[in-house]
Amino acid sequence: MKTFVARQPIIDCNRSVIGYELLYRHSGSSLSFDSLDGNSASAHVISHSLFGAGLENLVTGKLAFINFTRQLLVQGIPNLLPRDSIAVEILETIHPDEEVIAACRSLKKQGYLLALDDYVHSPALEPLLQCAAIVKFDVKSTGIVRPDRHVPHFQTRGLKALAEKIETWTDFERAQVLGYSYFQGYFFARPVLVAGRQTPSLKLSQCQLLEAIQHPDLDFAKIERIIKQDVSLSYKLLRYINSVRFARSITIDSIGQTLVLLGEVEVRRWASLLLLCSLGENKTRELVILALVRARFCELLGDAAGMSDRKSSLFLMGMFSLLDALLDGNIEEALEGLPLDKDVTGALLGRSNADSRFRSIFRLVCDYEAADWAPVSRHALFLRIPEDAPAVAYTAALQWADSVLS
Repeated sequence: MKTFVARQPIIDCNRSVIGYELLYRHSGSSLSFDSLDGNSASAHVISHSLFGAGLENLVTGKLAFINFTRQLLVQGIPNLLPRDSIAVEILETIHPDEEVIAACRSLKKQGYLLALDDYVHSPALEPLLQCAAIVKFDVKSTGIVRPDRHVPHFQTRGLKALAEKIETWTDFERAQVLGYSYFQGYFFARPVLVAGRQTPSLKLSQCQLLEAIQHPDLDFAKIERIIKQDVSLSYKLLRYINSVRFARSITIDSIGQTLVLLGEVEVRRWASLLLLCSLGENKTRELVILALVRARFCELLGDAAGMSDRKSSLFLMGMFSLLDALLDGNIEEALEGLPLDKDVTGALLGRSNADSRFRSIFRLVCDYEAADWAPVSRHALFLRIPEDAPAVAYTAALQWADSVLS
């Protein structure tokens, strides 16, 4: 049995990530994803967190929001995980009987954070409200309503309201006005389109660098000339090579020497990271993280699919898949004029003339991110990659993105 865990960010009013909900499925040998009852699903998330990818690798120091069923609650299963690392989500299907209430009170007393999932007001839930710190509302199915509408003195009781399935910036802003404290979804990965706004463009030196790093064999002399013409690029490259990440015994002060020491792979990654951070400097950090995860995820899937010779293009495809959100513009206009591989541009725009493997990898990455497991299975089959390759690559991409930004 293979474990597939994706994560969805939970953000506060300042657009800072406070945690991730872990979304789970498992697969059998046929690459088709089986549905599990809630007990099995939550148990496998816990097992994977403890003994598989590792909780820290999945949520990088943030809270892990994990669903717990009645059976798991009364059995004390949440105690297997550290109380300062998880939020215990109590499913809406749980009837608050005496055993459930006792289990929740015990968890609260021990310092665990409890969240009520998909809350709909009912007097029977009052004992659970007394234990909870967060109440989650599914705004897609119920609409964005005032969180205190059916709960007397909701906010004065110290309860935080979380709006689930926030899909646009408009939803986010409206939910803020109505009193929600936390917001779940990938709304920050959508562009904010404003009529008449000019789409920002890369500087000439950045465009030249982008074009240079896509050649199969890097021309270090050409890259050195590009960097030397831009003081900012030169400074950032030397800072990068002299950082703790590369722990050198000597100080490097030559652009040419730096490029040689880094090597082709690391030069491509440094240039890509520089371009991404330049584009995302006025955006929430999580958008940059998501772009990096997608970039590395695409690259690793390419390795698994026997496309190592195209890994640089696959990396850029993942990174630039969020270009519309980074620039707050139309994706087609944002890509226009950029010196990108035609397969990269074609896959991002859904064109049939792009390499079908590029299109399949891109769709797999997006579907995995959304925990839409059935198409993940189909794309993995098309790419002829092992059934556990997406899960392994996703976890590795999360770790890599976090380490790079650190």
